[in-house]
Amino acid sequence: MNTIFYNYSLGTDKLATTVSELTPEELMEKGVIPKGAACLVKPEMSPDMPEEEQMKYLEVEYAHFDDYKKPKEIIVDYPAIMFSLITQMRRRRNELLEILDLLQQRALVRKRDNLVEEMEEDKQKLRDCLDIDVLKYQQVDDFKDYIPDIFFIDYKLKFERKINA
Repeated sequence: MNTIFYNYSLGTDKLATTVSELTPEELMEKGVIPKGAACLVKPEMSPDMPEEEQMKYLEVEYAHFDDYKKPKEIIVDYPAIMFSLITQMRRRRNELLEILDLLQQRALVRKRDNLVEEMEEDKQKLRDCLDIDVLKYQQVDDFKDYIPDIFFIDYKLKFERKINA
């Protein structure tokens, strides 16, 4: 079995894959791959492959061929992957900001000015944590474990007792 990478939308750089024993030409005849699509046959993905190679299979929506006339290599757009991760993390950041806003309102009502300031500092850290240069991400090791530590803080636990003291 092989994995066949192919240009599924001619005129764009969009790639798709299919796993088959058939050749790209046979798959084109059967209508699985568009006729005239650029194709590259690779072995099926395996856990033994280096991570950089596995990314070509796992993140095909962020990949493109080096040449669409005679492709020899699949290139992964790591900055695009990082941008996508940041977009997903924004939802979590916004949830945390909402929690802090509510806690901050409660602290204001109870005139806990020192807590209001501390919460404002945490809110600023949350706003800043995703302000990064995605272009510096050029390989798997650059970003694979990037989730800001500040996302794991339980702000309710951190501030509730202090507000109610």
